[in-house]
Amino acid sequence: MSPEEEKELHQRLIQLGDMMGDGLHYERDGQWISREYKATLRALGLLKAPKRKHNPTKTLAVDERMAQRVKDVACT
Repeated sequence: MSPEEEKELHQRLIQLGDMMGDGLHYERDGQWISREYKATLRALGLLKAPKRKHNPTKTLAVDERMAQRVKDVACT
C-alpha cells in the first residue's frame, strides 16, 4: 500500500470515527458507517478477522452420521 493510500484510509477512519462519535451510526440509515469503519480498519491492518471455532468432535459425529445415511439411502 502506498503512503498516499494509507493516508487517505487514515483520514477516512477519522471521518467515520467522528460520525460514530456524533451517534450517526445509531440512526436507521447509518449502519453503513459501522461496516465501513470495520472495513477501513481491516484495510489498514488494525483489525484482525476473528478466529473461527473448530470443534473436531462435532465434525466427526456429522461425518459418521452422513456415512451411515449414504449407506442407508440410495441415490435415485
